[in-house]
Amino acid sequence: ISPASLLGVDCWSNMAIINSAYKRKIVQVHPDRNKAENANQMTEQVKAAYEIFKKNKNSFNLKR
Repeated sequence: ISPASLLGVDCWSNMAIINSAYKRKIVQVHPDRNKAENANQMTEQVKAAYEIFKKNKNSFNLKR
């Protein structure tokens, strides 16, 4: 699954949209709110997807 689809954004979204989507998604999957057995795993996946966007967007902005 791609980081964009995991966060529910387009791969060309700006960081404001990505930040908002990350915050919304992390609340949904966080083990304190989500009682599913794989809530920890889902939280780690969302965090990893966000980090990929953050890393790539920062390197893209530096190249401009």
